[in-house]
Amino acid sequence: MQNKWYGDKRDLVKWGTLIHLAGDDPEVRILQVLMMRPDSQRGSLLTENGTRAAKSHPVSARVFDHFRRVQDITCLDKRIATYDKPFPEKDQGKPQDERKLYFAGVCKWVRGFHGKRRVVLVDPDTGIKQRRRTWKHIEDGEMKELYQQLDRGDTLVLYLHRQLFQKDWLDRTLRQFAKATTDEVRVFQCCELAPDVALFAVNKS
Repeated sequence: MQNKWYGDKRDLVKWGTLIHLAGDDPEVRILQVLMMRPDSQRGSLLTENGTRAAKSHPVSARVFDHFRRVQDITCLDKRIATYDKPFPEKDQGKPQDERKLYFAGVCKWVRGFHGKRRVVLVDPDTGIKQRRRTWKHIEDGEMKELYQQLDRGDTLVLYLHRQLFQKDWLDRTLRQFAKATTDEVRVFQCCELAPDVALFAVNKS
């Protein structure tokens, strides 16, 4: 997840699904695992005065943070909490070791909400790994490890963004997600708003 995607049309589908799954119970906790990645540059404003060369003025950090700060989702509902530690990038020393440490931290954080019903969203850029490991995906084993931290009645949710030229993206992910968990999987979509995303949810029995 990157800040630049916060508040787009896909967030309407994502958070509409999560609030639906949480229901009206004030004791439920909605936990978002951001798999947070650094943002690209904020961008610059270019100005020209007559024939003078363009001057560059970076967009104010205050403005950028107002519209592009993913942690602000907690203002939507007091039941929401986010895990926003940086997700290890592919160019770090030993990415597999870094990933293990990252998900160990995630599991510890999720366990900290034990005793309350939990709706846990795993929010990578594009979903679950298909062919090769990248920092845009979560792996089957990582998903399974997280699922094992949950109690009966908790819900695990995976965000998926369709990759280009994949016609069977829903069925393929459904099979993978079902293999990583052991219960019936439900798929949520809203084609009127964002037909290229889906959320997969499983209630632990």
